[in-house]
Amino acid sequence: RNSGFENGKLGHPISDLAEDPATGLHQQNYQYGAIEGSDELGYWIKNEQIDNRWLELGGPSGTLGNIKSGINTNARTGIYWVDFENGYIVGKDSTGYWESMGKSRDVWARSGFEGGNLGFPTGSLTPDTETGFYTQTYEKGTIVGNDTKGYYLLSNRIYDYWKKDPSKLGSPIGNLNQNKITGIYWVDFENGYIVGKDSTGY
Repeated sequence: RNSGFENGKLGHPISDLAEDPATGLHQQNYQYGAIEGSDELGYWIKNEQIDNRWLELGGPSGTLGNIKSGINTNARTGIYWVDFENGYIVGKDSTGYWESMGKSRDVWARSGFEGGNLGFPTGSLTPDTETGFYTQTYEKGTIVGNDTKGYYLLSNRIYDYWKKDPSKLGSPIGNLNQNKITGIYWVDFENGYIVGKDSTGY
């Protein structure tokens, strides 16, 4: 009813309500989309990109586990998200939909989520074989770390510089800092610092 019945954005139903074996949710297909959900969680208009990312991560038996909510949104920032047992899938159409979980999510939260210094995620949380850390890229930076060393916020330029020879400086031990008067940025590492600004380099 909320979509406007047959004159709304979904159009006419073209299938019966049936269980999707991949997600465990009930789904009914329409001319221009689908409705999915369960009696426990409620029903919502399906977001294919969120479902696809969940299934890429293994679906209910994978990284994120079972779904715990329908689709949520913040009209001010344009973000959509779904809760899972072990984290979230978050995003918007222009930046994609990506997992957000664990200690890396805590760093994003402290930065202000999508409305803060990092903006929206633009990639998955993935292991980096060159540095030995997990990384996740965002519109305005990169979160880097692991459970042993912690997770930290780096600018994309500083991350790219460090990644050329991570053994030289060792692990990051602090987040991105800025001197608002001079415009300089810096990050502390075990064996030194990376400093600079975009106009002069790092």
